[in-house]
Amino acid sequence: MATLSLNLRKKPAKSTGFCPLQIAIRHGNKRRFYGIGIAIHPTEWNAKKGEIIARDSVGRARRARVMAMVNAIERSIVELELNHLACSLELEDYLPAIEEILKGSKATHKHSFADRLLEFAAKKKDSTKWLYETTLNRMRAFDRRADSLSFEDIDRKWLTDFNDFMAKTSKSQNYRNIHLRNIRAVFNYAIDNELTTCYPFQRLKLRSEPTAKRSLSVQELRRLMYWPCDKRQRYYVSVFMLMFYLVGINMVDLYDLSEVRNGRITYRRSKTGRFFDLAVEPEAMKLIKRLKGKKKLIDIADSYTDHKNFLSHMNRQLKRIGRTVYDVRSGERKVVPEFPGLSSYWTRHTWATIAADLDVTDEVIAAALGHATPFAVTDIYIRRNMKKVDAAGRKVIDWVLYGRRDGEPDVVPGSPEFYGYATDAERDAVGLPGPDQLSSITG
Repeated sequence: MATLSLNLRKKPAKSTGFCPLQIAIRHGNKRRFYGIGIAIHPTEWNAKKGEIIARDSVGRARRARVMAMVNAIERSIVELELNHLACSLELEDYLPAIEEILKGSKATHKHSFADRLLEFAAKKKDSTKWLYETTLNRMRAFDRRADSLSFEDIDRKWLTDFNDFMAKTSKSQNYRNIHLRNIRAVFNYAIDNELTTCYPFQRLKLRSEPTAKRSLSVQELRRLMYWPCDKRQRYYVSVFMLMFYLVGINMVDLYDLSEVRNGRITYRRSKTGRFFDLAVEPEAMKLIKRLKGKKKLIDIADSYTDHKNFLSHMNRQLKRIGRTVYDVRSGERKVVPEFPGLSSYWTRHTWATIAADLDVTDEVIAAALGHATPFAVTDIYIRRNMKKVDAAGRKVIDWVLYGRRDGEPDVVPGSPEFYGYATDAERDAVGLPGPDQLSSITG
């Protein structure tokens, strides 16, 4: 008599740690294994009972699907043996009916790309999970069948048409590539877990476009610091500068800071998990005191429940900073943006650009931004010795605020050259403070 059991393949996929489930058919001394298109983490498997541990609705649905498959195969075994009581059966006699059941089960559940995408995304951090869900929404907008598409349905032509569809509303190929890479990641996840052998990206190259400017020159940064804004915009500029002083800290990490201890802040970057230990220079401390919060280090959390809502307001206002001009045709006044496209993310690029201009080494810049370097030994050394990062931060601030390079005066703060202008008249025309006014502002 043939017997049936569920097995968890012991060799997990390296990228996910998930192991594929198999059905084992045994008869006499022979046995045959079949993959059933489902992979689970070893912690979700009860080896003694040979069944899936269902901790939530997804687990219960998965277990029910597997048990339905097992029950159908067991019925086919019993029927076959009842019909062949007078004959001795070999393992091969059972296989056609079993393979037909497995084939039918896989066909019923073959439309699983969306399910696998959500399953894969659920293992990510919230910000990344949201991005994968956005990809699925874009797929739904393009193809009404998105929730029922199988991996086989998403071929090279489908991807090319999807890219063309996104191009109608998203001109940036780099932005479209984010969604295509997300789809590719799900395919890799499915291949690692033996859920599919399809890979439509083999001949599809995701070509990138040159990234648009996302950094300010030192002169532009100085203009932003002292630009005559309204009170609301001035507040957002203060937050922007604090992020810059803290080596381009991300908004989510700034939002979560709770204290300054011994003149330093420590945190783990939410995006990468890397540990940061940064000096808080006097200029940054001055802004922290001005922006002091009741709930957390700065007051963003006092008015906003999360950093994303604040960030949208901040970026919108930063883009509106500029010169007010009179439109003769309409008879209205309007603002011509001085820093088009400016957002909080520019702080990181700006800090790195200015630091590089001051001959701060690539290794130190990488350590300051939390990037890995190609020099493993140097990378370890910098992580252990943050004094180099502290020195780079001080060097950048001295150049931006006080016009000092390597401790020596190089440009007079408040002069036309300081802001990137040729004459006093150009500086005065936009209302930026001169040397005398600037000294009273900076104290």
